[in-house]
Amino acid sequence: MTRENRTLATSKHAAAIEQAFPSYMVAVSIRQGGRPRFEVVTRYDDNPWCLISPRAEEIWQELEGISMSDLSMLASEGLDGTAVRRRLIGAALRRYRERMGYRLEDAASVLECDRSKVSRIETGQRGIRPKELRELLAEYGVGENEQRILSAITDQRTARQGWWQDYADIIPAAHLGLMTMETLASEIMVYDTLQIPDLLQTPAYARAAAESDPGMPDPGALDRFAEMSIARQQAIIHEQCTAITAVIGEGALRQRVGDAGVMRDQARWLAEISSTCPWLTLRVLPFGATADPNRSGHMAILRFAAAPSLGVVHLRGLNGGMCLIGQAAITGHLRIFTQLQHAALPPHQSAQLIREMAR
Repeated sequence: MTRENRTLATSKHAAAIEQAFPSYMVAVSIRQGGRPRFEVVTRYDDNPWCLISPRAEEIWQELEGISMSDLSMLASEGLDGTAVRRRLIGAALRRYRERMGYRLEDAASVLECDRSKVSRIETGQRGIRPKELRELLAEYGVGENEQRILSAITDQRTARQGWWQDYADIIPAAHLGLMTMETLASEIMVYDTLQIPDLLQTPAYARAAAESDPGMPDPGALDRFAEMSIARQQAIIHEQCTAITAVIGEGALRQRVGDAGVMRDQARWLAEISSTCPWLTLRVLPFGATADPNRSGHMAILRFAAAPSLGVVHLRGLNGGMCLIGQAAITGHLRIFTQLQHAALPPHQSAQLIREMAR
């Protein structure tokens, strides 16, 4: 493929990503050697992050075989829960390999396969069998606890068995991947200025929010959306007791979703659960706080205690948003979340403000 044709092809891919995510601009460049670099930039920020890095020649080799539709999905593989897990596992395997100083050929010799298969596994374009995963993790010297969480993420039963099974027909595909990963996370950090975070919505609020969503697949399933909210909270908050830190913008607490009764009951429930669940920390970011450094209005961060190097960042978008799994993205968004926590009211003042709204 000539340089001109490569520029044309990658520009089309960039346009596909922009179309999928209107909140972002995409720049693409062809560097010496013909390898592309895609940079995704929020329209509200001048700091880009790299979506696809020209880190190695095999990335371009794999990119040449990806269709525009597939590439536009790389940023939002929440559309397929399996794809999110593939990317997470692949990125972890690449880090372990590079930490050991292994080449792709070295990893391929462990699995007795060709290097292209290892490359596709590391870039999340194909899955890995449990036996292959165990062999690579053992070769890379990964600890037992970390091996267990990685094996659980890889296990296909994770996607098929869970609280969401009864609601698979109404859960937007863009959120299914994130919900499956929630069940494995040891810590969830969520920030929202536009609405009450999904995980903390009352059934009535969830129903009203779904009713106003133009992308809702089935308007006749509103009551089941309310039931789904209860099932999700029961699994994540009450049964697993996952550590949750939520920073909610004051505007989200005051923005009308449903009628006044829905908002009042939502505030009462938040006040109650924040006082009865010690593993849930709730903070309100008041109107007078410093400007939101995230500037996107929403983010969710999942962490895994047994595997501290793993993490998922979800940013909401019109088509489901994007899931980021890179170390730089996770570190950067953790830093932003810490800034938001410091700018927000302390938990006791947040609870007091929420109780006032519930009157």
